[in-house]
Amino acid sequence: MSKKELIEKTLAALERLAADKVAEVSDFAAFILQRNEDKQITEGIAQLSKQAKSYGFLGEEEDLYSLNDVKAPYNAKR
Repeated sequence: MSKKELIEKTLAALERLAADKVAEVSDFAAFILQRNEDKQITEGIAQLSKQAKSYGFLGEEEDLYSLNDVKAPYNAKR
């Protein structure tokens, strides 16, 4: 089903609903839009962080500790 058909089907269903239910659908659509915008912003920030060289020095730093420094292994029990 195409986007246009889905919109027409949704509008037809909304016409049959009571006003309070239409308000719920509207609120949900606004929620989905906000969530999508937040995701795009977060992904954009992550992309900028990857491209930035601000933390490049961390990759060049030698390791201070190794597995040989561990005195007792961690055994997580769940």
